[in-house]
Amino acid sequence: MEQAKHNWGTVSQYRSQLFGISIIFIMIFHYFEHAIEDSPMRIVQLAGKGYNLLIGSTGVEIFLFLSGMGLYFSMTRTPDIQKFYQKRFQRILIPYLIWGGIFWLWKDILLRHESVGTFLLDYSTLSLWTSGNKNLWYVSFILVMYLLFPLLFMGLKGTCRYRGLVAWGGTILLFAGTIALKFAAPELYDHIEIALYRIPIFLIGAYYGKAIAEKRAFKAIDLLLPALGIALKGFSKVQTALIGTELISNRLVNCFYVFFVMGLLLLILPLLSGTFVEKALLFCGKLSFELYITHVTLRTLMNNYGLQTYHILYYAGCILIAFLLSILLSKLSDWILAKGNPKTA
Repeated sequence: MEQAKHNWGTVSQYRSQLFGISIIFIMIFHYFEHAIEDSPMRIVQLAGKGYNLLIGSTGVEIFLFLSGMGLYFSMTRTPDIQKFYQKRFQRILIPYLIWGGIFWLWKDILLRHESVGTFLLDYSTLSLWTSGNKNLWYVSFILVMYLLFPLLFMGLKGTCRYRGLVAWGGTILLFAGTIALKFAAPELYDHIEIALYRIPIFLIGAYYGKAIAEKRAFKAIDLLLPALGIALKGFSKVQTALIGTELISNRLVNCFYVFFVMGLLLLILPLLSGTFVEKALLFCGKLSFELYITHVTLRTLMNNYGLQTYHILYYAGCILIAFLLSILLSKLSDWILAKGNPKTA
C-alpha cells in the first residue's frame, strides 16, 4: 500500500480500517460497561477504568464521523435523491429487518410476552423516541440522519458559502438545545440524549467531507479540535472527582476528544500496512454494522437468560456468535440485494 500522506485524505484512505477499529472499540466498551462494577476480578475492573479513561465510548463517535463523511461523498457523487436513499437504506434496512425481526420477536413476544403493538413499536425503532428503548438506538438514529441528509447537504456542500456556520453553529445549537432539554423535560432527555448528543459529530463528519475529498493539508486551526477534546476530558474528570457530579456530558466531551483518538490511530495505521492486523481490521470494518446489531442484541438476550456478559468467557462467546451471524447476515443481504437488482447485460 502506498505510504500515507498525513492530510485530511488519510481519513478516507483508512476509512475501512477505522470502521473496524470503531466496532472493536464499541464491543470492548460494552464489555466493560458492566464488568467495571460487577466483575469479580479486580484486574478487569482496573482495566475497564483505564479503558474508559483513554477510549471510552469514542468508537461510536468514530463510527458517526465516518458515516457523516461517507454520506457527504455519496451525495456529492450521486446527487439523485432517490438513488441516494435507495443505496443508503438498503445497506441498513436489509440486515436490520432480518435480524431485528428475530431479536424483537424473541425479546418482546417469547421472552417478555409483550403485546404485538410493543413489538411493532420496537421493530420500527420508534420506541427510542417514545419510551427510550436504547437496545438498537443507532439504527433509529441513522435512519433519521439518512432522511434528513439531503436537506443538511444543502448547507454543507462545498459550494455553500455558509457551510462552516451550518456545521459549527448547528453543533453549538444542538448541544445547547440538548442541555436545555435536560432541565425542561428530563424524562424526554433521558429517552433520547444518547442520540441527540451524537448528531454534532455526524454533522462535523459531513462538514469535513470536503477537506477529506480534496486531501486538504492539516492546518494549525485543525489542532484546536483534539486540544479542545483533551481540555474538556481533563476538566470533566477533575470536576467529577472533586464534586462527584458530571457537569459536562461525557458524550459532549467525546465529540471533540475523538479527534485526538483518531489522530493517534492515523499515525499508527500506516505502520500496520499489509499485516494480519490490518486485514483483521478491514474484515471487521466490512461487517461493522452487522457486528453492531448482533453483538448488542445477543448481549441483551444472554443477560436476560442469566448469562451475565461481565463474565469474560460469556462475552467471548457472545462476540464469537456475533461474528458468525454477521457473516451470514452480510451474505444473505448481498444475495437479497442481488436478487432485487439483477445486473443487466
